[in-house]
Amino acid sequence: MHSVYFACDRMSGDIKIGTSKNVRMRVSRVSSEVKHPIDLLATMDGNREIESIMHARFAHARTHGEWFRPVPELLAYIESIKERAA
Repeated sequence: MHSVYFACDRMSGDIKIGTSKNVRMRVSRVSSEVKHPIDLLATMDGNREIESIMHARFAHARTHGEWFRPVPELLAYIESIKERAA
């Protein structure tokens, strides 16, 4: 089963919205690719279609690729995911 994940780049503060079957492994790989720590913020059930919807929803905050500025709307959305999971 795939999950959509939200992960934060500790250096820039930007947030990656991605999808993976193994989120922890993917976040670790991203951290290796950018050569500094990436923190997993939240996950939700979802596939590439849901990921695309998230990318469109927060397109105004996109910096490049799957990376987005930590705008209030995105941070609030991530908090709502955490609250539903608790």
